[in-house]
Amino acid sequence: MITQEQAIDGLTAYLESEIISKIKGVPKWLSGAFTRDIVENYVEDGRAFLKMVNCLSEDGMIDANRFTDRLLESAKKYGSVTQSVKFIGDISFSENDIITLKRHLGI
Repeated sequence: MITQEQAIDGLTAYLESEIISKIKGVPKWLSGAFTRDIVENYVEDGRAFLKMVNCLSEDGMIDANRFTDRLLESAKKYGSVTQSVKFIGDISFSENDIITLKRHLGI
């Protein structure tokens, strides 16, 4: 279990090292400048979803192991995915990204 702050720290570190470091041009600056703000909003908005999938405890702790383990199972079953992001372009994600995310979350 991790706190919301630990989740924000880990997600921010993942994005900075794995995504933003690879962006070119002004979008790199914009993304880098607001990464933490975006992650904070994302985590706060995602609390209802985390609760729905039994990854949020009554005291607000996030079960990051359960969440990322389930993501990893899904990635193994369905394969890599590509997400289009405004101003950045297409980003591909695979099982390795989930493993890297777990490392950044400290789990």
